[in-house]
Amino acid sequence: MDKIKILILDDDSTFLSALKAFLTESGYDVYATNSPEEAKSLIQFNSIQNLIIDCLLPGESGIDFVKSIKQMGVKFETILMISGFFTDPSFIKETITETEAKDFLQKPFDNKKLLSLLPKSLKETDSFISLSNISRKSLYQIFVSTSRDNRQMRKLFESIDVIHGYDLPLIYNLLIESKITGFLNLSGEDGNIFGVTFCKGHIISVDLDDKETFLGKLLIENGFLTSGDLEQILHKKGNRKLGEVLISDYMISPHALDLCMSEQMGIRLSRTITDQNIKFNFSQSEIELTLPTIDLELFNSYLHDWINSKLNIDWLRTQLVEWRFSYIRKSEVCEDRIKEIESFNIFQSRQDLKNEILSESLLDPLFEKYGLKEEIFFKMIFLLLTKGAIFLEEKDISDFPEKVASFNELNQSLSQSTVDGRLIILSKYVKVPLDNLEMLKEVVYNYILPFEKSKNAQINSTVASLKLKIKETFELVLGDGKKKALNQAKQNASVDAIRLVDEGKALIMKGQYREARIKLEESIKIYYKLPKQRLYYLWAKLQTQSTSGTPETLKEIESDLLKVEPEDKHEAVYHFVMGLFYKAKSNKEQAYKSFEKALALDVQFIQARRELVLARSQGAKKVGVLEADLKTLVSQLFTKKRAK
Repeated sequence: MDKIKILILDDDSTFLSALKAFLTESGYDVYATNSPEEAKSLIQFNSIQNLIIDCLLPGESGIDFVKSIKQMGVKFETILMISGFFTDPSFIKETITETEAKDFLQKPFDNKKLLSLLPKSLKETDSFISLSNISRKSLYQIFVSTSRDNRQMRKLFESIDVIHGYDLPLIYNLLIESKITGFLNLSGEDGNIFGVTFCKGHIISVDLDDKETFLGKLLIENGFLTSGDLEQILHKKGNRKLGEVLISDYMISPHALDLCMSEQMGIRLSRTITDQNIKFNFSQSEIELTLPTIDLELFNSYLHDWINSKLNIDWLRTQLVEWRFSYIRKSEVCEDRIKEIESFNIFQSRQDLKNEILSESLLDPLFEKYGLKEEIFFKMIFLLLTKGAIFLEEKDISDFPEKVASFNELNQSLSQSTVDGRLIILSKYVKVPLDNLEMLKEVVYNYILPFEKSKNAQINSTVASLKLKIKETFELVLGDGKKKALNQAKQNASVDAIRLVDEGKALIMKGQYREARIKLEESIKIYYKLPKQRLYYLWAKLQTQSTSGTPETLKEIESDLLKVEPEDKHEAVYHFVMGLFYKAKSNKEQAYKSFEKALALDVQFIQARRELVLARSQGAKKVGVLEADLKTLVSQLFTKKRAK
């Protein structure tokens, strides 16, 4: 078998020789040089995918070397930056971010630590998906843990290489609750890189390549500025930061700026939660707590929004199916965790379901009762598991003889069927439609995990036979050609959905709400992750209801509003839709306030202006200080008095 190739670039010849000898003895094919130019030639002609680079090099820095070699189109599996000179945490963070390094090691470092960061086999380097599955199984063991101490958390983060973007809410929560300090560095399959800095239970920085700044929008939305004020400041600020100019000109207070900067971090954090595999690296470091921050209370509200809007029902069902035959148990901190989140809509809307989950019953009957019709069940379970309010007590599947009998029947049925017949059988068995073969495959493999974990030899034998049939089946129906066809179908669906949204928006502007609603409903069915897509659908839906709206319809719309992604909640159209919603509920004051926010964010929003005029004629009034929320109160206290 070919060995994994590693290049070491370091100007210390003694260190270079020693490290090369160690890695060679450890089974790697090692190239070592002190010349950046020679290193580039070695990489190009030997297909080297793993680098160990010193930060101080003759002629250029290690950071510049990595950047230059990447510009040549070379992709790497692992990059490790090393230094015996640089120890500043900010430099380490910057180095990891700019080079996309897996870690930064300070000389002298532990060779065992070094080996833990390097790939173990060629199979590992070639399989992004395989790494993802291994890491996520390690991550999800937190769901069966009775407690979460810092030592356990550190070991967990060291074991993770690749996760799914939808795992990030859980990761962020674990880092905040454990109060571990350091840098979380992430790199997506789409090539985007981003980093999140944690300090003693707070998030203090979210770095990503985001050309759009939300700060101005948030200042207007919270009532600290008008759009005219913002435009004037943007013209005069030059190279200075917007916040610095606003404070120096006494336009806003530092407190108001921190409030909006925290919200901006939240929006950026939300943008990291995407449907793709993500390379993961957490590096502990001493970091000073700075403002603004996202603390636990604010984070919990984001977590609630992400689980409602980001994590779709199919993904949640797929992840939780592994524990169908486990008992739900309350953790030692259950009451404290529940107090943190019990006011959230996800619990308030279904107290009966929350009580049933907390009754410490087997998960499987709840799956059968709610799993196919109520997505709030999965969202509630996942939120409680993420917060550590509950854990899952695994049982050996042999304790459920009727399930084992059904499993044996499945194996026999697959043995007697064609490929198409096997797919139909598996689809019915795990209750996943045939129109999503990739999800069917993942659910099937997760479903058999409890049988695979059994200590019963006969069950293990059945699992081995069944897995072979399943593997053969999916290799035939999901080969390279099929995968390309599926990816093309997804792209076509996205294009069709974009066209339908554009047509729906045009119909809304003409006042043709029923026709718009049909277009937008269809777009959501075929591809539901487009910006502001759900908002325009709700706009059309609210306009096609009766003046007051039935309680059932309003409940549906309220549920749909929870699915609006956090980054869309700072758009003028969101506040306009909220105004229509409050209007349908006959809440004139809140409707007026929402229409005002929509117009403040977009002074050309004719529909918002029209609704405000109509609201005034019907006697709506602005929300008073005693009725205002915290943001409104802060706005009134700190916003600069303007000349009228």
